[in-house]
Amino acid sequence: MANGGPPPPKSFARRVSFTLAAVGFVGFWAAAFLGASSLIGEMATGFGILAAMLAHVIGGAVPFAAPRGKRLVPVLLNAISLAIQIAVMIVGLTMTEAEL
Repeated sequence: MANGGPPPPKSFARRVSFTLAAVGFVGFWAAAFLGASSLIGEMATGFGILAAMLAHVIGGAVPFAAPRGKRLVPVLLNAISLAIQIAVMIVGLTMTEAEL
């Protein structure tokens, strides 16, 4: 620190948020890949994508339990990844069978 004090304590909420961001990212793309390659059914694909998006929503809320100044990065990470997932879902739902 600037005044020579001890470093701030590690934030458990911040680590949980980063973990949820990773779980949401991997879960979404795994479900999307497995669903597109017909290795799992449509219902399982939908559940996997929904669970991944829910992980990002929770991951975006958890950092507010972290100390001030340690919230921005995990919130942005979860929000940007969730926004990309929503955009991919919108594009995928608007495509016709011929465009796939």
